[in-house]
Order: sequence, then C-alpha cells, then structure tokens
Amino acid sequence: MRKGFAVTWVVLVSLVGVVAACTPPPSGSGTPPADVPCSDSDHVVRVHGDSLAFHIARAIDAPGRTVMDRTTARASLSFDLPENAELGLPAVSSIVGTVRDWVDRCGVPEVLVIQGGINDLASSVPVTDIEAAVSGLSDWLEARDVTTVWMTIHPLPTAGTYMWVQPARQAYNEWLKAGNVHGIVADCVPYLEDPAHPDTMAPAYWWQVDIWGTIEGVHPNQAGYDQLGRCISDALPPTVG
Repeated sequence: MRKGFAVTWVVLVSLVGVVAACTPPPSGSGTPPADVPCSDSDHVVRVHGDSLAFHIARAIDAPGRTVMDRTTARASLSFDLPENAELGLPAVSSIVGTVRDWVDRCGVPEVLVIQGGINDLASSVPVTDIEAAVSGLSDWLEARDVTTVWMTIHPLPTAGTYMWVQPARQAYNEWLKAGNVHGIVADCVPYLEDPAHPDTMAPAYWWQVDIWGTIEGVHPNQAGYDQLGRCISDALPPTVG
C-alpha cells in the first residue's frame, strides 16, 4: 500500500475451524500460509480470515471499493490459541499477530474490520483471555490511529453441536458491545437471529450438510453469508477521499 493512500481492509477472522466442520488443509500442506499482500489501490475492502470469511467477502456491497479476500491453508485463526494447537496442521499466526504484521508491512488502512472468537471458545479458552488479547490489539491499533470495526460472534443454530459455548459467546459479545474496545462494534446478531429463539440462528440460515438433515454447528448457508455480508456493508464508514 503506497503511503498516503486510503485503503480499507476487512479482517474477518471468523474462527470456526477448530473441529472437522472447517475446510481441512490441502494434502501435504505443512507450511504457514503466505503473507497477506499489500495493495496500492486507493480504496480496498480487505477480507482476511478462514472458511467463513471468504464467503462473507463475496457478499459485501462496497460501492467505490474493491473487495479482496484470501483463504488460508488452515481455517482456525484465533485470538489466544498457540500456533501449533492442532497437530499435523500448518502453524499460523494469531489474529493479533496477523493484524500487527500486516499493518507494520502495509501501513495504516482506512478501515480495519475484525471478527473472531469461536475457535477460542470451542477450545475452552476463558473469555477473559480472549478479552485480554482483544484489548491489547485494540490499544495497539488505537495508538496507530487505525479506524477499527469489531464484529460480534454470530448466532449459532440450536440444532448444531456448538450450543455449549453459548454462555461464553454471549458474555464476550456483551463485553464487546459495552465499550471495551476502541472504534465501532458491528453487532451482526440481529442479521441471523431467530425471532422465536433470540440470540440463536434462524432455521432459514442453517446449513444442512447431508441428505439426513445434519445441521453444521457454526457455518451458515449462503443466505446466512449474505446477511453477514450485509452486516459488514452497513457497518463500513463512508469512503475517505
């Protein structure tokens, strides 16, 4: 990114790959994903994340901006898990490390959007540890005048196998919305919420993964991705310049 250019980068590190639900690494993959490239475009919406993020990127409506996305060999980025948490999978930086490395290499973007937390919760990382990691990153970005949008963890389907993390997920979302981070908080819960069962995913967005009607516990279907893309589109500040 050329200095002085206004670049919007969206980092949607939607952490949903700690179990088999996420896309496995390519056969023979044993090295970390390549560095996220910089951009010399004036206005770029940068989507950095995992198996959920690149679907969201395709649903973002950002007039006057170029939406870019990047998939990784390992879809399990987290705020607070060790890099080699999953045996046999390539190491990958945490969200904190990935964001810092990109800003250090490419400069201050116009807007940075960050989403995450599911992989941490699914690995029983305490909510306080996630909050501490997010707070540290938020302070680091604020010190560099990075306009940041933080995304809440989306609702989960009641028919899935992740509802056991619901109390921790709710606690993290409430903490995020309580003004504990610098910048904007994009609450995407209403975009997927079931009116009959608040703070859970509406059945219209459940992803049925087989002919027996098995519901995937984290990822939504395409209609759900479209809603999350709309949430990000609505949260993006006006283009600068």
